[in-house]
Amino acid sequence: MAFNRKDYRAFAGTEIYFSKNDHRKMERARDNVTLVSTVCPDYPHDDGKYTFTGELGTGISLTAHSHLNRVPRLIEKLQEQGVEANWLILVADLPELTSKQTEFYTRVASSKDDYIARCESSAATIKAEAPQATEVKTFSSWYGKQGVPYLEMQEEVAE
Repeated sequence: MAFNRKDYRAFAGTEIYFSKNDHRKMERARDNVTLVSTVCPDYPHDDGKYTFTGELGTGISLTAHSHLNRVPRLIEKLQEQGVEANWLILVADLPELTSKQTEFYTRVASSKDDYIARCESSAATIKAEAPQATEVKTFSSWYGKQGVPYLEMQEEVAE
């Protein structure tokens, strides 16, 4: 389904679009909200497009850059409306274990453990660039903190 701007509205003074219904909800928010950004790991890219060739980096991915450039303005606008806004950035460390995916993560990192370690390093790099109160984790570390065995669940789903 293609993005059709007429079905969405930018949140006041930002480049972030919400559906008309969600836009109304955001305008009515009066308490504490948590914005969750799910971002890719630092996959190889060229000219603003992921190539998935070469090694997985430990820096800031294209999607994380996009969020870092836009979400702080949304948080500022929410705070102007008296809404306490928290921000959680989750790096998608998704090493599901189908044969095709195993080939992919061993191609971009030497092993599953290396893939996950690179994603953790990327999360730390993003944290260093994000506003101070922003929480930045990988999916597996955040869900693990919640008591959810995320990587085990991903392996079961992949099978």
